[in-house]
Formats: sequence, structure tokens, C-alpha cells
Amino acid sequence: MRRDVNRWNFVLVSVVVSFALGCLGFWQYGRLHGHAYTVWDICYLSWQLFPLQSGAQPGTIPLSLEIARVIAPITTASALIGVSYGYLRELRRGERLSAIRNHVVVCGLGRRGIQLAEECVAMGKRVVAIDAHSNTKSLPIVESGHVLLVTGDATHLETLRRAGVHRAESLLALCGDDGTNIAIAMRARDLLAAASEHARPKRLRCVVQVMDFTFAALFKEHGVVQDTAGTLDVALFNSYEAAARMLWRDRPLDYEPIGENDPRSVRLVVFGLGQMGESVVVQAAKVCHLANGKRLRVTIIDRAADARMRSLLVRYPRIDNVCDIECIEMECDDRITVNRLDEIVEIKDELTTIVVCLDNDSQNVQYAISLRRNLTSDAVPVHVRVTSDTGLSNLFRGAGDSRNIFCFGSTGSTCTWEMANGEGLDALARAIHEDYVAHQRERGAKPGDSTVEWDKLAPGLRDSNRQQADHLPVKLRALGYSVRHAHEVPGAVRVPEDRIETLARMEHHRWNAERFLAGWTLGDKDVARRRSPYLVPYDELPDAVKQYDRDTVRNMPRLVELAKRTAGRGNSA
Repeated sequence: MRRDVNRWNFVLVSVVVSFALGCLGFWQYGRLHGHAYTVWDICYLSWQLFPLQSGAQPGTIPLSLEIARVIAPITTASALIGVSYGYLRELRRGERLSAIRNHVVVCGLGRRGIQLAEECVAMGKRVVAIDAHSNTKSLPIVESGHVLLVTGDATHLETLRRAGVHRAESLLALCGDDGTNIAIAMRARDLLAAASEHARPKRLRCVVQVMDFTFAALFKEHGVVQDTAGTLDVALFNSYEAAARMLWRDRPLDYEPIGENDPRSVRLVVFGLGQMGESVVVQAAKVCHLANGKRLRVTIIDRAADARMRSLLVRYPRIDNVCDIECIEMECDDRITVNRLDEIVEIKDELTTIVVCLDNDSQNVQYAISLRRNLTSDAVPVHVRVTSDTGLSNLFRGAGDSRNIFCFGSTGSTCTWEMANGEGLDALARAIHEDYVAHQRERGAKPGDSTVEWDKLAPGLRDSNRQQADHLPVKLRALGYSVRHAHEVPGAVRVPEDRIETLARMEHHRWNAERFLAGWTLGDKDVARRRSPYLVPYDELPDAVKQYDRDTVRNMPRLVELAKRTAGRGNSA
């Protein structure tokens, strides 16, 4: 694209120069040879230089006209070559688009789209990008020819057809608007339904970026997502949720051992309850279920804490069944805030973690550094959200451990092929499900919704496997293993019989949290209405139900072995 602009700029300048020199030359030629040229005559003759119609004049030719007679034909030739080259290039691009198969279609060449497109190219995948903005033609990855660009609206069937979506292996909807991404998924389903059988892929993986939690919850219930037997395998992608899962996987809240009789509870202090802050709180509520049974305590500091908390309760109305949340409505950089935070940090028998996730990277970093300088305790870890892998995040590299400040949530770590396709964080969850299906088949159990392959599993059941996988390291730490990830356990795991009940209680607390956060309530069993009679404390469960939790923790050695096998697929730090 840049070369095209330069070429046409050269042609435009050449036209202006040639025409001006031609006008000057014919005016001088007329005076020299006694021709009374009018202004229109001079302009006409000058234009005629370009198709080689007026340059052959008898007698002495002025220098300006000589130059114009040379430049004008060169300009015409350059324009013709440029048009021909552009036509042939478009023809070739069309041929490549019509022939491409088993490729990746990326909709939206924003920051995330470009990063994923570049990663796919590096992996040797063929990539077609769709973007409505013509200036994306100048992107290096497009100019180099590594990515074929289709300019148009990705929510239109014809645009998706031109990009060969019906022949692709994956479709990534990464536009900046959630509604656009959802519409792309729906149009892709329509396109696959209309495609001929020989042109339709076996199953198209469709990753849909939905950043708004309300939209995500609604879309999960839509037929496009729920239809796990169709030709479209829809997976929702939210970089906030991915960042939160990675944060508590790599930097756990129980960073010091908490045993069964430990009097300490965990406190999470979150500055900024935006989308990132909400993801951090919800993921903590999912995984922070410890051996001593103490509930997670959350303190939210935000200038609009009460309003944002009400918004959180709309999406998770039963989160207060899982953890205790306190809202402090004040400016995050206020001295009073620091004093209040000092009081929290100094509370006896609490293990505190601070997360700073305001809306601006610079603001986050400045505030994290200010906290570190002003807090009386250096032992409390401070996690700061920085979206870029370069620049501000470099301030803490190498010095992060000593200053106890850690960056998380960068686009480079959360918006990758592994994360978007669930090959990273979901590797263990997938392995757990596959192991469960194999075990059920060995027992001769009848096929059901929970025993299908992972790609056809209902979204809610996938989430259940994810949460079980995320909590496994917490149980291992309760057994005394000093690990952040399950695959780091040396040798085989042994679960002493006298610890079974404690671990089973932890598993039930985790299961309760999973159900409460998914909108379940206590009542007679009714899956359709999300009711369960087992949303009670562990000690109130029938022994037969307790046995399910005991069996789960007795299977921990098997799950750790699965974690070690899948460590290379994304579970490593």
C-alpha cells in the first residue's frame, strides 16, 4: 500500500511538472516561430504530450518543451504500469482467496487481531484478514503478502464468503465491538448452513471476543453457542478473564501455607472495579477455598465503588454466598486511602494481596509505586495491570521480586493463539474431562451430555472442568506441596487418609462457589431452573453426596499426572 501511494504521488507530481513545462514550452515555441497560440491551445497541446500526440514540432524546440516531451510519456507509462500491476495483483489475490483451504480468518485488525495474525503466520498457518478500514492495507503483515486482506464488513455474508470462511479451520472475531463479533458468529453459522457439503468444513472453530460480561452471559445461552452438535464450534474469548485466571494461577492468594488449623484468612484489596477488577474478584471467589474453611475477604476501593458493586451484583447476585465484600468509595490516590490500606494490611491473621487495575497503565504503575513507598509493610504483594509487554512493564523486570510488585494482564500474554483457542489455560481442564469420559465408558455408563468430547461439551460443563483444574494447586498446597502449578509436584502425589475429609470439604466449598456464581439457588433438584438441594455446608450433606467429594480428592494423584502430561500445552508459568 505504501509503495502504491508513493508511485501515484510520483505520477501526480510528474503530471503537474510535465503539464507546466509543456505550457511554458509551447508558449516559448509560439513566440519563437510566430504562432499565435491561445491559452486553450497551449493547454490542449500540453495535455496531448501524454499520449504522444503533440510533441513532434518542426524547427527549434525550447528546453522546457524538450523536457516535457520526455517526462510526459514516462508519466503515462508509469501510470499504465501501476494500473496493470494493481489489476494483476488483485487478480492474483482473488485467485489465492478462491483456492485457500484450512486457513485462519481474522476479523478485525486492531491490536489483538494483528498480534494473533502475526502469531498464526509464525506458526505456519495461512491467514485471511477481514477489516472495514482501507488503511489496513499499509500494515506490514499485509504488504508483505503473509496475510491476505479482504476489505469489507465482516457481518455481511458476501464478505465472509470472499474470505473463504466456509473452507477455513478457524474464525477469530476480534473486532472492537462485542455486537459486531456476535453478529459475525451468527453470519458464519448462516454461511455454513448454506455452503455445499463438499465445501463445508467438518467443524469450524469460531472464537468470539466478547468483553462485556452481560453480553457474554446472554450469548452463552444463545443457540449459536449451545448447539454443540452443529458445524460451528463457538468459544467465547475474554482477555480480562484470561488475565485473572493467569494471575491467580501464577501468583496465588495463599502465597504462604494455610493449613487446616491456621487462623488466618485471605484478604484481596482491589483498586478499580472495572472489567479487569471484576474479573480478578470473581476468579478469586472461584479458587480461594482453603483448608481452614475461612471465607475470602475482598476490599474494593473505587471512586464509584457502590455503583460498580451494584453492577457486579446484577451479574453475580449470589457472590456474597461465596466471599465477604467491603466497598470503600474514595479516590485511589488519596492519602486517606493509603492510611486505610495500612490499617487493613496490619490486621492480624490476614494474608493480604493488593491488585491495582485502574483504566490507565501509567496511572496503575504510578499508584503501585506510590503504594510500595507509603505502605509500612513490604511483605504484601502488589499486582499491577499493564497492558503492554514493553515500556512500563520493564520497570519491574528483574526488580519485581525484591520490590514485591508484579505486572499482569498484558495483551502479549493474554491474547495469544493458545489462550484464544483454550490450548493454554484449558489444557488441564480438557485432560480432566477426557479422563472422566474414559472412566465413565469403562464403567459402562450410558452416553450423556457430560460424556461427549470436549469440543461438543456444553459451555457450563466446560467451565466446571476449568474451575476444578484451577483449584487443584490450592488443594496441593493444603497438602504441604510448595507449588504454584500442579505439574511442579516432584514425584507422585500421596493423599493421606486423614486429610481426605479436609480436602473433600474444600472441594465442596469450591463446588458451592461454582454453582452460586453461575446463578444456582438452594431447593429441590431442578437443573433447568438451576436449583440444587446440596448448596449447603459440607457437614449438612448426606454421606452419599460427601462421597463424591471424597472420590474427587482421592483422584488427585491421577489429576497431577494429567497436569504433568499437559504442562507443555500451556500450564507452565
